[in-house]
Amino acid sequence: MNSLFLLIIAVLAFVFGYRFYSKFLSLGVFRLDINYSTPAHRRTDGDYTFASRHLLFGHHLAAIAAGTTLIGSAVALIWGWIPAFLWVVVGTVVAAGTYGLGSLWLSVRHPGLGAAELAGKFIGPRACELFFLLALALLLIMNAVFALLAAQLFVAYPAAVLPFWTVVLIALVFGQFLRGRREHELIPASLVALLVSIMAVWLLGKASFAFTGALNLDMRGESFVSMDATFVWMVLMLVYSFVATRLPVRKLVRPHGYLTAVLLGFALIILYTGVVIEHPTLVAPEFNTPPDGPGVMPWLFITLTSGAFAGFHFLIANGITAKQLNHETDARYVGYGAAVAEGLIALSAILVVGTAFNSPEAWNQHFASWEGIQDLQPILALYINGFTHFAGVLGLGAEFARTLAAVVVISLIVTTLVAGIRVQKHLLAEFAQRRGIIPSEKEGETQTAPARRAPWPARAVALFQKDKNLLWLTVGLTALLMFSDGRGFGGLKLWPLFGAANLVLGVFGLLLLTLALRRAQQPVVQVLAPMVLLALFASWALIAQLGAWWQSGHWLLFGLGLILLLIELAVILEAVMTLKSRASIPTA
Repeated sequence: MNSLFLLIIAVLAFVFGYRFYSKFLSLGVFRLDINYSTPAHRRTDGDYTFASRHLLFGHHLAAIAAGTTLIGSAVALIWGWIPAFLWVVVGTVVAAGTYGLGSLWLSVRHPGLGAAELAGKFIGPRACELFFLLALALLLIMNAVFALLAAQLFVAYPAAVLPFWTVVLIALVFGQFLRGRREHELIPASLVALLVSIMAVWLLGKASFAFTGALNLDMRGESFVSMDATFVWMVLMLVYSFVATRLPVRKLVRPHGYLTAVLLGFALIILYTGVVIEHPTLVAPEFNTPPDGPGVMPWLFITLTSGAFAGFHFLIANGITAKQLNHETDARYVGYGAAVAEGLIALSAILVVGTAFNSPEAWNQHFASWEGIQDLQPILALYINGFTHFAGVLGLGAEFARTLAAVVVISLIVTTLVAGIRVQKHLLAEFAQRRGIIPSEKEGETQTAPARRAPWPARAVALFQKDKNLLWLTVGLTALLMFSDGRGFGGLKLWPLFGAANLVLGVFGLLLLTLALRRAQQPVVQVLAPMVLLALFASWALIAQLGAWWQSGHWLLFGLGLILLLIELAVILEAVMTLKSRASIPTA
């Protein structure tokens, strides 16, 4: 199959989805109101700061378009390009776009409520705690793996180190410049920031920066801690995440996410222009059955999550993006539009990896074993090398193109890592507030008598200290999982569970949207249909995976998978009871 033909079909589907289907969702299902006062206009503290919809679009896209988008799309090719391509296109237009738009709508209409608290509001208190446990576990695995991936890429591409940190500094200046500026000034400022960033990649990419040597702490002949370059970079990623999360979102996180999205757009233009000029034929087969791996059903929906439908997008939308929406109607552009853009990223991985080999035999040799493609970093390296090839079609130097692709991929992973740390901190803060450990800060709630009697400087200092302690706890839990085996690969052991948990969380998000729409007496079919389908796939995959873990003796994964399945069934059961009884639905 010619890659250009697939590109044209996907672009037409994405344009149709955004132009018509997202408009139908906005007006006929979620009924977005431009006059509705968003949380960013009701509160001006912390993360509550409204932004230009273009700036917010870039930030949201970079936060959700992590390395899993590229990895999942590339790995899914083991079943052939037709299943991967269809799920990216259909999943983006029907499921991911609806999920992204609806997540912002639900969060805006219920300001101050976190993801777990929304589950408690629409389903019940037990669902609140179950949702909290699921989301926390998912974020812990995701953050640990992303820190590892970023570290591995820094080691593999030392030429990208200085350009990456230079882009971070440019984002700091960019964020300071944008403060108080009008929306029309964003475009020229973005062009200047993009030009300076490209110059940094071109000039600084010629100077490699790497750590050498290793330090092993041994005891009784066994190595308990191995501090090599990957270990050092993982620690630095946690330090950067801590600092970035401590800063107001407008200072670093939002401008860096936006600038990352701008660089991503520049890279995709290069890649797709190369595809149009060269239009290579896919060497990947239309359908394929790995001899030692699972079948396409239901594993395609577990492997290819980001880029088609990913549950953690609801957490990002609720914990970060919804707090910055200027108008409720921006949810269509930011939520559905970012899903479409992520679909283009996933499509690029399918085209790059599907054409990355000289012959079908070479492709079959690379994808011959299911176990052989479980190492995540080589998958990203395959994408970066493929991008370098298509950039060469335009006459760009291989060194510049490779460094640019590495900087973009690392920036996407780090942006999602910082967003995951921030959302994880919010989840822990909400849990602490529900338990009375720290005072509630929700809109409209009354402080307790001691909190009212305390002078405001003392309350501010106390909240600052508690916030910092929660952030230390968040980073500490991530580090504990990362270094659980002394090498920094602990998170990868739980990676097979991540895809299933991601899909289950997405099912819960669609379930909350269904209940919220039903309570508002608005149409639910567009949300209910994908929810039922994905719930079946998630349960099917979990049950099959539990059998595989039982036979192989992976008892930790079996236990965690069983807990995940029980959580899913318990929440769905409570939701069904809620749907059957109008009396159990909370009134406004």
